[in-house]
Amino acid sequence: MVGLPALPPFWALGWHSSSYGYSNMTLLQENIQGYADAKIPLEGVWLDIPYMDGFADFSVNETAFPDLAGYTKIL
Repeated sequence: MVGLPALPPFWALGWHSSSYGYSNMTLLQENIQGYADAKIPLEGVWLDIPYMDGFADFSVNETAFPDLAGYTKIL
């Protein structure tokens, strides 16, 4: 209880985008590109249920979001 508070990770301090409306990879990429075109720094993007395969935790709908893991590496 004594001392300074812990600083959160640097990426947590920036702007984040979140929407239930990212129903496929194209919409997600268009949103991210829109931030880049407007020169707005974007630190994180949060996906909701539509990226999941049948609402199963830790799964990805490969039809709507092909190679999502690969796309996150190029960002």
